Amino acid sequence: MRFVILLLFITAFPLICTPQCETNRTGRAYLGLPSFFSLYFSGQCFEGNTSDTTLCVKFPPQSVGQVAGFSYSSPSGQPAFVTAINQYSTDCELIEASPLIYPSTDTVVVCYTINAVLIDNFCPYAILSNGLAVEFCGIEAEYEQNFIRLHFATCSNAGTLRYEVIISSDLTNWKTIYTLQPEQVNSSDITDYNLSIPYSVGGLQYLSVREVDYEGRTTVSDIVVLIVPEVVRNTGGFDLLGRSVNNSNYLYIVKPTR
Repeated sequence: MRFVILLLFITAFPLICTPQCETNRTGRAYLGLPSFFSLYFSGQCFEGNTSDTTLCVKFPPQSVGQVAGFSYSSPSGQPAFVTAINQYSTDCELIEASPLIYPSTDTVVVCYTINAVLIDNFCPYAILSNGLAVEFCGIEAEYEQNFIRLHFATCSNAGTLRYEVIISSDLTNWKTIYTLQPEQVNSSDITDYNLSIPYSVGGLQYLSVREVDYEGRTTVSDIVVLIVPEVVRNTGGFDLLGRSVNNSNYLYIVKPTR
């Protein structure tokens, strides 16, 4: 099975409105590009075999713009194409044919017209869009000796006030675990950052870097998925292979999204 993540920017001709835009399915907006698996396990996906069709989802209003995107999985490896993304009001009136959702106080229904031989999951989502003051060009992390070893790079930045390392267990509630100043407030060159951050919370964690500029705008990097098993507590003894076991034994697995 091949997984494909696409962020689509298109302008299409308006479609005739169908009852599909009256869907009760609600999509979520993310700070950065989510992985296919995070979308699947959070219930974002239309599951089941699907060929040429139109699928719709409601996106709640946001105070900033959104960009409608999608991921899909294909059991045959054949590509799928979204030939139109149309926005409708809640009473199914066409707003415009575009993936760019403007800031609003009203819910928007987004309908994706899909051209595919066969896909078995289609996962719509949106990414919150702000003025981009930085271009991220890579992020990776691994866990070692009670620290997250984080490396990220920026290809350019302008008016950067600070970077915040943020983490979440549900892709909705984020907290800052580290803050650092930029090497330069303005730069057109690649800048590398290497950090060691103490961390010991077990479970599935999502890690990202958020840039804050002097105008208060934010830009978020790609998301790294960290699978951190809980610490096993015991009173000491031996495992099935006769090895000594104590409370300091940890197992950490860090899996980047890309």
